[in-house]
Amino acid sequence: LQQGAALVIALHGYRATGLKMRRHTGWIFETLADRNGFVLVYPDGYQQGWNDCLKNTWNTAKVLDIDDVGFMRALIQSIASEAKIDPKKVYIFGFSNGGNMALRLASEAPNEIAAVVAVGANWPTQESSLCASEGMTSRVMLVNGDSDSSSPYEGGKWPVPYIGSVMSKLASATALAKRNGILEPPSETI
Repeated sequence: LQQGAALVIALHGYRATGLKMRRHTGWIFETLADRNGFVLVYPDGYQQGWNDCLKNTWNTAKVLDIDDVGFMRALIQSIASEAKIDPKKVYIFGFSNGGNMALRLASEAPNEIAAVVAVGANWPTQESSLCASEGMTSRVMLVNGDSDSSSPYEGGKWPVPYIGSVMSKLASATALAKRNGILEPPSETI
């Protein structure tokens, strides 16, 4: 491994583990890490969950207010000291609850996280969010399907009533762009 390599942290969904994330992605991240020379980590969330921005989730990490942002900072520092990664090349990939945690990291640690990919995750509406709705974020890529009932593409209430509501994909992207001073309308390239 070369000094100054990038770090990719892959965050599992609720009721999963880093090992399950590896299996569900078909170990593709390992192949990419080997091919492209980056450090790859699959941490486990506290009791299989992450303390993301959603105010009303019921997982143990949320209920106990586990400091997952602090955990990620400590993890990055530990890996940086051991593997000599480039601290400007830290990326987060998260799925579902892990995607929502990636969005929290983008919001609360924009100077430490270069970019995040949030799969199956929407930005919560203001009344359902614990995170700031203003301020710069890391670069964010949102990936969702329009038939995903767990993270509604058009936004609205989650299927589980007490979780709250989320923005649509377009509203999420627009809000994130605005926070980062991007005011031009989106463009589409085929």
